Amino acid sequence: MTVKAKMAAWPQRFRVQGSTNGKDGVYNVVVGTSVFVAGATWGLTVEHNPGGATWKRSRHRLGAFMTAGGSSALT
Repeated sequence: MTVKAKMAAWPQRFRVQGSTNGKDGVYNVVVGTSVFVAGATWGLTVEHNPGGATWKRSRHRLGAFMTAGGSSALT
């Protein structure tokens, strides 16, 4: 996956779960961040922090999420 854009003023991060290549974890949303994730049933959750110490699951959907040739891109 590659982060192509960030369109929010607050901090964002994404969480990968269920990978088969050890890439599970939390990653800050920074344009250009790339993570190669393998596995048939891995998942992605986007979270935001509107202020304070509590991260919340984002209700926003990923725009232009696509998989091509085994690669995914987030915008």
